[in-house]
Amino acid sequence: LASALVCALVLWLAGGVVCSLLYPLLRRHLFQLRAAQASLLLLFYLALPAIFALTTTVLLYTPDIAATLVSQHCHAGQCTRHGPLFPFALTVAVPLTLWYSWRLAQCARRQWWPGLQMVRQLRPMGRRRGRLTELDSQDYAAFTLGWWRPQVYLTSALLSECNETDVQCVVAHEQAHCRRRDNLRQLLAAVLGAALPAPLLRCARQDLTLLHEFSADDAAAARCSREAVAATLLRVARLQQSNSPVGTTAFTDGATERRIRALLTEPMPALRSDRYWVFIISLCLLVSAAINPLHQLIEQLPI
Repeated sequence: LASALVCALVLWLAGGVVCSLLYPLLRRHLFQLRAAQASLLLLFYLALPAIFALTTTVLLYTPDIAATLVSQHCHAGQCTRHGPLFPFALTVAVPLTLWYSWRLAQCARRQWWPGLQMVRQLRPMGRRRGRLTELDSQDYAAFTLGWWRPQVYLTSALLSECNETDVQCVVAHEQAHCRRRDNLRQLLAAVLGAALPAPLLRCARQDLTLLHEFSADDAAAARCSREAVAATLLRVARLQQSNSPVGTTAFTDGATERRIRALLTEPMPALRSDRYWVFIISLCLLVSAAINPLHQLIEQLPI
């Protein structure tokens, strides 16, 4: 078990570094797709190191499965099916596990806990108005708060300054975040990259946030119009300089100009479904091909 744990954690870390270094090559192609699809693909890409590490470890340490992928070999006359073993696996597993645990605790402290505290603080203060909650505040704000059951919050100051069309656009945008659970996706992206140095994932996580906003804008445009959503976005941005709390998805952000330009251009094409199957099959072949060399490499490591 200790050997399997070391294998999984090292592969996760190494895969995360490789994916981070390769992301600039993928990035320009990602923004040529429809935003909702691109955001899902990017989240999957961020999860790829964990998926690869878990799948590979399960295959390596399940002898009945690995027997078909690992070439036959013996150890001191013992030829039984086995998973690769680290001589000092427990010594390596303990610090690695502590490192991952500490990084996950830091992620929870910065991402999950402040959002949870804000939910507890705002829930009794707001007034429910159908599918949204109104807050008595002089700040101009509209945001989605929560992960599994997110809620839309709008301030009374913003509602008083917006006309009916503006309110419809804002609510449609925030409800799209709720349906997609974008806050949960952001938290998941942070957890998946918790063990990596922050600079390696900063660009990908910023792009994920931007793609979530593009996706919610597209959903709002389907209910109103692209011109109406762009006009509302500009009007709300003028009313307030967004300073959204941690754990929220706000209507305005630092990418307002890019979002308006995206709304005033034609939507990007969607990726054909057959491309998904090509990628999944290629990934399965890559994992299968990696089992034998990884098995041999682990057994030759001097640890």
